[in-house]
Amino acid sequence: MLSCCASFSFQMEDINPAVTFGLFLARKLSLTRAIFYIVMQCLGAVCGAGVVKGFQSTPYQMLDGGANVVAHGYTKGDGLGAEIIGTFVLCLHCLLCH
Repeated sequence: MLSCCASFSFQMEDINPAVTFGLFLARKLSLTRAIFYIVMQCLGAVCGAGVVKGFQSTPYQMLDGGANVVAHGYTKGDGLGAEIIGTFVLCLHCLLCH
């Protein structure tokens, strides 16, 4: 992950809404900029899903729209815990590199 800081030149708040919110909480972004980024990231996700559904309708339907599911043998709580830990690590990494 640290090589990501050194090799790429993009703004960390462009990654996803969780990182944007983390940067806002750390006072690295203003409220208006954070809201703008989060709204635009969500609109981009909706547009991207629409493009995929439009061009790849059969695989989209076969894969239930690309919805994430927890693998057999794990509970939804396990999946939620993994998401929380992964998001924390990503936000921490972005805060350290910002």
